[in-house]
Amino acid sequence: MKKILSILEFVASSRGGGAVHVLELVRRLDLSRVKLTVATSSDEFGVTEDQITATGAEFYPLDLTKGSPLGQLVRLAALMRSRRFDLVHFHGARAAFWGRLACTLVKPRPAVVYSIHGFSYPFYPAYKQTVGYLFERLVRPITDLVVCVSDNEKKEVLRSRLFPPSRVVVIKNGISSDRFHTPAAGLERNPGCRAGLGLNDDQRLLVMGCRLDRPRDFDICVKAMARVTSSFPDARLVIAGEGPERLRIQNLIKLHRLEHAVSLVGFRRDMPELLAAADVFMLTSWGWEGLPLAVMEAMAAGLPVVATDTGGLPELVAEGETGFLVPLGDDSRLAEKLCLLLSNADLRQRLGQAGRERVITMFSAHRMAQEMSDQYFKLRPGCASSRNASMFADKVKVRRSDCRGGDDLPKGDPSENFSWEEAACPICGRPSDSLWRMVKGFSIMRCRDCHLAFVSPRPSEAVLTRFYSGGYFASDSDINVGYQNYGAMEPELVKTFQRRLTEIQGFIRGGRLLDVGCGYGYFLQAAQPLFSECWGLDVAPEACEQVRRRGFPAFCGKLDEAPFESEQFDLVAMSDLFEHIYRPQDFLDQVKRVLQPDGLLYLTTPNMASLLAKISGRRWVSFKLPEHIVYYTPASISKILALAGFEVLSITRAGQYCRLDFILKRIAQLGGLEGVASGLIERLQKYRGVMIYADSGSMNVLARRK
Repeated sequence: MKKILSILEFVASSRGGGAVHVLELVRRLDLSRVKLTVATSSDEFGVTEDQITATGAEFYPLDLTKGSPLGQLVRLAALMRSRRFDLVHFHGARAAFWGRLACTLVKPRPAVVYSIHGFSYPFYPAYKQTVGYLFERLVRPITDLVVCVSDNEKKEVLRSRLFPPSRVVVIKNGISSDRFHTPAAGLERNPGCRAGLGLNDDQRLLVMGCRLDRPRDFDICVKAMARVTSSFPDARLVIAGEGPERLRIQNLIKLHRLEHAVSLVGFRRDMPELLAAADVFMLTSWGWEGLPLAVMEAMAAGLPVVATDTGGLPELVAEGETGFLVPLGDDSRLAEKLCLLLSNADLRQRLGQAGRERVITMFSAHRMAQEMSDQYFKLRPGCASSRNASMFADKVKVRRSDCRGGDDLPKGDPSENFSWEEAACPICGRPSDSLWRMVKGFSIMRCRDCHLAFVSPRPSEAVLTRFYSGGYFASDSDINVGYQNYGAMEPELVKTFQRRLTEIQGFIRGGRLLDVGCGYGYFLQAAQPLFSECWGLDVAPEACEQVRRRGFPAFCGKLDEAPFESEQFDLVAMSDLFEHIYRPQDFLDQVKRVLQPDGLLYLTTPNMASLLAKISGRRWVSFKLPEHIVYYTPASISKILALAGFEVLSITRAGQYCRLDFILKRIAQLGGLEGVASGLIERLQKYRGVMIYADSGSMNVLARRK
């Protein structure tokens, strides 16, 4: 029987986007797998208890603004102890501050997830920023996963170095689009709502919906409206929302004599109707922004959006396609874009329709909840040392004293199905009985018959696969798992793939290409001029998202799960993937299935018979353990391909473009001269970005399906 995960969702205030986000999330989590409790305040203008309980979740009232903070801290800790949650999810900085303090009073503590919803520390005064950073570093050991709502937010979080990259993921906000009317799709604007605002059919209506608080910039908003009314005297701006800035905004309106043009209508529960009555939506900010739900809702309602270019807004508003982005504090540019939209109904309709389609396809609540659920079940519930599965790297750092047993390494954990397994030769099935080399505490065995090397014992495939779904492409691991910054390697990797393709271009006949283990799509980018269709496949959702951004279709999952047709592709490529595969014979059968007769297989994999491997010994860069589990030679790769029904056409050395500083570091590591390398790199600062084509100790293999 499957264990139901008991989860607490805590957001400090029921007002604002954080509470709406929690409501959208709990509406879509699978109640057959999770038991939900939502703790938040009972505010007049916010998500209500009835809305929460209607989802099947339990509501627990907790208002951090009432009573002493210490008393609320004790109440929160008591709630955690009494319910014994497997996992607690804190939404926003205030909830995360008190929530993580409360976790120090709970034994055993639950797994902890922190959703940021707008990274504000860089905008604080210096003293407050210092205190905030100090606190985050103190509670970092009990923060198992940090969820950012935009790529920009993740970039800022990593830049702050508050959390290691392996614990930071991006799950973009999502909404229910079907709640919103769509004037851009041909429906008439809501006449009843417009009449209630005192507007006739010819007047232009702009709407800004948000909490009246930081980081929203109401100064630029009112100043721009003063400019707009000089061209459109009857234009009207409605600001919907409540908050501490209300009185100051009223004074701004009076200062610019815009009482006839700008209205504060307070909190509205009929936002879909108000948006359906509008012509344009705008949102102005002077600081941090996560991924505002108000903008998503406006786009879902078919409205063009004008917003300031900050935070995650550029990921939401496509410039010139769904709206416009203006520089911070530039009321002149803001007014210019607003006037452009107010004067052109066709442009409003086109941008509004494109915005609605963008929200439906990219920012659905269902997608958001599914990604969050996946992360919940990757965490180890109810354990004080809970970690994201990608933090398995911290465990395998422990040295093994026994080359066979691995007694110093963790061997089992019932909550995570953590397990080790003995491996046999992937070619002949011979048991692992001949030790070839010990590297970083791992035993690399070598088959006496096939001369193929493989790791044994090794982590089970289910455990190791989790590496690739979180933090793999930006890892702070002390061992060689994943990449420190894969995105920064784009120039040298694209150039490397272009050169490798040139070397085999005489065999390529074009057609359809599938890149298995495509990463961020750099091989697809290099190969695009040679093929009519380029597809990517990777088990990492982050990788597939990057590939799609480059304009290529990508399937997230394993090859045997992909919906590809038999004999669909002319060439299947695998760059630095084959050494990760647990069952290479089965995998090659799947490759053969999707290849056309006489189709080509092109792969690059480490060559343990290479000169670089022999010179490097245990320091060979391709000893990425336990990530790489099989090591081939030209003879063994030829044998396994022949058994799978492939004819080997060529095997050549695989070079790679590398930056000069990278090469110096690698040379120094081989000789234990890291300090010397640091000095050389410092002296050659202006040349560190120079790229050199060097032997990587790998081999290029080209084979044809028989």
